[in-house]
Amino acid sequence: MVCVVAIIVIAAQYNWEKSRLVFAVNDFSYPNYAVFQLPQNHQFPVPKDPHIVSTSTTVDRVGTHVQLYCSHRWRDYTIISRISDELNDITQSAADAFLSPIMEKNNCQNEIVRVQREKQKHIYFNKFFGYSTPRWSNFKNTSCKPKLIAELAFQGVLNVVGKYNNFVPPSRKPSLTIDINEPMELSDLVYQEQVYIGTDWKVNQRALAWYEGHLHIFKKTKRGSWLPFTDLGSERQNGDLIYKHMLENHPSFSQTHHNLVSHVSNLAGGHGRLEAKLRDPAFLDHVDSQATTIKHNVGQVKLEPLSPMGIWDTKSYISDQKPYSKSSRVEKIHNLNYVGQYAPHRRFP
Repeated sequence: MVCVVAIIVIAAQYNWEKSRLVFAVNDFSYPNYAVFQLPQNHQFPVPKDPHIVSTSTTVDRVGTHVQLYCSHRWRDYTIISRISDELNDITQSAADAFLSPIMEKNNCQNEIVRVQREKQKHIYFNKFFGYSTPRWSNFKNTSCKPKLIAELAFQGVLNVVGKYNNFVPPSRKPSLTIDINEPMELSDLVYQEQVYIGTDWKVNQRALAWYEGHLHIFKKTKRGSWLPFTDLGSERQNGDLIYKHMLENHPSFSQTHHNLVSHVSNLAGGHGRLEAKLRDPAFLDHVDSQATTIKHNVGQVKLEPLSPMGIWDTKSYISDQKPYSKSSRVEKIHNLNYVGQYAPHRRFP
């Protein structure tokens, strides 16, 4: 049985450009995550497909709101495509609404270029003393704020190296380079200087945050610094991690998910038989016959919003540890090359 967590953020001051809808699937396939513009009514879409059930969350204020969709028939990205068929996919351009003014970015880029050229004039001296690359410590009190460094790196303009470079995707090796030799603060990078913690916070120390237009998970290390837990720059494959995080941290979401799966499992004669039964057309028809009861039970649930926690005064430094390995996930992603047949009018990489 495949389920999707849908998350709507209504941005501060009802900024509709920054407001958005994210889907994350509990299935380890590719893609299993997407970002969309909000529906015109700014509410979670009501599925037209009779084989999809959903909770009934109402979006009524600024904040980050949660909805659950599940289907016994549709798998992988198919379920997202059947919910979002009238929405505009902005996954590729999700960061655009959060970008800094172009003048600020150009000033920062020009300053790094200037310092890099100065170092190249004394290349042998600088290489001998290990100073051949511009260092973040030379810029942190200038116009080159952490957010600008991140934006330039995500856009492939800036190659970020050094001890504290975990806050950007792997570099495409552009000619312009900066050495992050001192830690930046997570609060300077994420939207509203906030993270969203949950009930599992004391155990796993993981939190959600809006970063570069996407929903990401960050983990607090034993030393108190922060490390990205989801993949940066490969957001389309983070859906299963986000869904699992919600199961572990959002009680009403988790309870609704487990109640629904248990109900369908009982129809299958036990949880161990469910996956096999879901490939049996006769069983799918049997579940359809129970649709009224299932939709009634799930449709009564209204999930509460996520609660933000400000981190601007907590010394929320980015960690120098290596990124987390996703070794617990299946090695081979089931690549949905046929995703276009579900959403032929959307832009996919």
